[in-house]
Order: sequence, then structure tokens, then C-alpha cells
Amino acid sequence: MTESGWLAAPERRPLPRRTPVADLFEEAFRLYRRGFVTMLVVFGAFEIPFVLANLPLTILQARSSQAQFESNAFPYVGPEWSDALGGQLLVYLLLLMTTAALALLLLSLAAGGVTVVAGAARTGGAINASEAFAALRGASRRLIGLVLILAGGLVVISLPFAAAALVEITAFGDNLGLTFGLLALLGLGLMVLLVFLGARLAVAIPALVLERLDPMSAMRRSWNLVRGSTWRVIGIVYLAVLLIGLVGSFMPMLLVPGLYRGLLTGSVDSYVQLALVSGAVNLVLGPILPTLVAVLFFDLAREPAEGAS
Repeated sequence: MTESGWLAAPERRPLPRRTPVADLFEEAFRLYRRGFVTMLVVFGAFEIPFVLANLPLTILQARSSQAQFESNAFPYVGPEWSDALGGQLLVYLLLLMTTAALALLLLSLAAGGVTVVAGAARTGGAINASEAFAALRGASRRLIGLVLILAGGLVVISLPFAAAALVEITAFGDNLGLTFGLLALLGLGLMVLLVFLGARLAVAIPALVLERLDPMSAMRRSWNLVRGSTWRVIGIVYLAVLLIGLVGSFMPMLLVPGLYRGLLTGSVDSYVQLALVSGAVNLVLGPILPTLVAVLFFDLAREPAEGAS
């Protein structure tokens, strides 16, 4: 007896129905609640050092804002404004890249630890913080390797945009509107590229941690899993980022009265309070995103046609 129809042609077999987005979020919150305490400890082990290490930059930013507020002057006027903007742009880019590299390292390790906890919770088991740290320690070298590759890629991608920005400032410095318009277009182009690449590599950490892959294999695994679902992944991940970001932005304002006014005047105390309160809020909300990404990885990995375009 021979098979007929889609049974004889595996490529014609119906694919599993994609899990509804609401169900993915529901599953993520279920795992988050189940492993909440352990996730809080693991995530906090990296979030707290990041907040403390970022305080000097926060204070520097506050003092700069305070000086501009007290002088009540727009800094980008006069014949030398383009040189001043170019110098500030270079300094801010260096600070931004340093902060981004530190955040990428610590938060990737935190995400790896949360992924371990989420993976255990998904199978109905439970692990404590020491077991999660032990599992994370086994994957730490591969995670750091992944971070170094991603950080190097970020530098390579950003440098042409930064060079183009400096050229524009030098060439069109006399035309303030044109210069800022071109800078905005460059920033938009960089953001679109990073969003796309971020989506394609979104599940690299779960692949590395849960499947014990090396960094390059984890990146290829993520690229192949997300292929054909790029827009869906962008929608899910950045919807979560938007929701968490909105809650994280409004909570400090509600918890610390008068904070917004202090930020407008460049109050150092307000900036420090914002950094500390935001850190505490992120400590609670932070594990939600890597948990959702782990759930998304489980969902993508179950599809047999993961490499289809």
C-alpha cells in the first residue's frame, strides 16, 4: 500500500499552527511567576552592578544639563558650533559605546541566567539560584564570546554612520536645519538596521544556553529559526520592549514626586534618584523579556520548516 497526498510528500505536509501572540505572552508570564524569586536573584546579580557602574556617567550628564539650564543658552549657535557639536558627538559616541558594551555583557549574562530558570520552569521543574548560577557558569565563556562578537559587530556597523555624521557636520555646518535633518536620517537608518539584525539574532542566547551551542553556531541557529518570521519576531519582541519601557519610564515618576522637574533643571540628586529607582524597577521587570524570548525560541524550534523563507 503506497502513501498518497501530503503523506507521500513531506514538503506538502501542513505546518504546525503558529502559537497566537497572546498565548506566548501568557506562557512567558506563567514561567516568570513560577521562577520569580530565582529570576530576581540571578538578574539582580548583573543589573545592580550595571546601575552602580553607570552612576558616574549619570552624574556627568546631570552636571552638563545643569550647566546648560543655568546658562540658558542654546549651545549650537555661532561660527564654531559645528566644531563643538563634532567634538561632543565623538565624546558621546565613545561614552555610548562603552555603556552599550557594558550593558550588553552584563545583561546578556543576566538573560542567560533567566533563560536557564525559564527552561527548567517550562519542564515543570524548579531550580534554585545556586543551581542557576552553576549552569550559567558553564555557559559563561560561550556567552562572553557571543557578547564580544556582537559588540565587535556593533562597532563595525556604527563606525560608518559616525564617520558619515562627522562629514555632514563639517560639510553642512552652516545650515543647521539640513545638518540635523541628515543626522536624523542617518540615525533612523542605523536604527532600522539594528532592529532587523536584533530580530534575526533574538534567540541566539536561548540557543547557546539551552542547546549548548558555540557563539557562531548559536547565531546561525537564531538566524535560521527567525527566517520567515522576522516581522513576527520584531512585533513580539519590540512590543514587549515598548510595554516594559513604558512601565519602567512612568514608575519612577510615580514613585518619586517632583522628579520630572528636577530632571528639567539638571538636578544631580534627581538624576541619581532616577537611576536608582529605574534600576529597582528594571530589576523586577527585566526578567520578563528574556523569559519571553526563551518562550519564542521554544515556539520557533518546534517548527520543522524552520529554515523556510
